[in-house]
This record gives sequence, structure tokens and C-alpha cells, in this order.
Amino acid sequence: MIVWSPSARAFYDTRLGAAPGDAVPVSRAEHGALLAGQGAGKRIVAGPNGRPELADPPQAAPSVADAEAERDRRIAAGTRIDVAGAGTIPVTGRPQDIAKLTGLGLRALARLVANDATPLSYHDAAGTLHALSPAQMLDLVERGARWVEACHAVVWAWAAGAGVPANFTNNAHWP
Repeated sequence: MIVWSPSARAFYDTRLGAAPGDAVPVSRAEHGALLAGQGAGKRIVAGPNGRPELADPPQAAPSVADAEAERDRRIAAGTRIDVAGAGTIPVTGRPQDIAKLTGLGLRALARLVANDATPLSYHDAAGTLHALSPAQMLDLVERGARWVEACHAVVWAWAAGAGVPANFTNNAHWP
């Protein structure tokens, strides 16, 4: 007779030896179905009555790579940056956006050094055209860079600390 022990989480054939005291009988068909389910990736666990049943495996703990992918997704999606005198400007952080903002930041810096107050044009993530003073452009670039760094810092802290929390996609974890 085949039995299953919830405490040992194992099957026993009582013809071959003794089984733990909590073992419950299992039909050959039930035993086969449980083993087939286990082979398909399920786990055999004790049901409420102590009998074996199939369950989904526990969710794997999120990895640093998972958190990095979430960070990259958030950076690409962007944020909204308040710029004095210009309002709130939506920016995205795709590589081409970062390159564009870096170039505009350098142009703004050059204009500031040359005492040139000519505004710089910037199309934001929503497609709105802004005419920003060199100081406003530098403010936008600096705040955007700090936001990207803060997103990176979240993952660095998890990698160096207790690991990535299960709810790592929750907005509460991110700047």
C-alpha cells in the first residue's frame, strides 16, 4: 500500500518498510496523478485534511536583475520635473532623451558662461515646446539627472542590503 506522510512530505510503500505515524493511504491512481503533477512543475503539499494535493510552487524571490529592469522601465517612462518659471515639464529617460538633454545642458552651460541669455527649445515628453532660459535648462537637466541617480540608488541599496522586496514594483519604493 502507498501512503503519504505530511510531516516527511514523502510517499512510502508499506510493503517495503514502516512509514511515519501520520501517513495517510493514497491510491495508485492518486499517487500517479500527484507524481505527474510534480513532474509538470507543481509541488505536493499537505491539504487541510493531511492528504496530499498539488500546489503551485512558491513565487521566486525577485532578483537584482528584476529590480534593474523595473528601474530601467521607470527611467524610460520618465517623470515630471518642476522648473522655476517654466512649470512642470514631463521628461523621459530613454537613451535618445538622455543624449538630447545632455546636449541641451552643455549648450545651456556654454550660454551661461558667455552671458548669452538666448532661450533653448525643448520638446517635452508630451510634445509641448518649451523656450527655456539657459538657467532653466540647466535646472531641468540637473533635476532629471538627480532623479535618474535616485532610481539607481534604490537598486544599489537593495543589492547591498537585504535584497529586493517582493513588492519592488510598488511606487512607494521609487522616487
